[in-house]
Amino acid sequence: MRSYLRSFMNGESARQFATMSVIGVVNTVVDFGLVNVLFPLGVNVYLSVTIAFVVASIVSYLLNRRYTFGLGAGGANASEGTGFLIVNVVALGVTQAVVWVAAAWFGPLDQLTLNLAKLASTVIILVPKFAGYRDLVFRRALRDRA
Repeated sequence: MRSYLRSFMNGESARQFATMSVIGVVNTVVDFGLVNVLFPLGVNVYLSVTIAFVVASIVSYLLNRRYTFGLGAGGANASEGTGFLIVNVVALGVTQAVVWVAAAWFGPLDQLTLNLAKLASTVIILVPKFAGYRDLVFRRALRDRA
């Protein structure tokens, strides 16, 4: 466990985390932008969150594969896709749970409360998603590249 935690404490992981964080800002703009268009149009809160999350996750996959992990456009495989799906289904579940808790605590969500709940979930899932992308989604491609 210690060696795994130490694997996050090197220049390469720091660069990857910083790049993923910048890409995360782009994904967050996409995610929040879609939620803030869909929800006011009357789309159910959970459906709005899901649609926005899925679109932002696809953007995340493409940008992180290319820029965070330097893997380029080619070479994706079923294992990578499965890992990506697992990481993001878990992250979506956490996001939906945070939105649900916010609704349970504060009643029907307005735009501000929904955005605050989504912001909280974004912070909660940042490091686990980085670890999941690095160690599950892109592990094989990174190993093959080395």
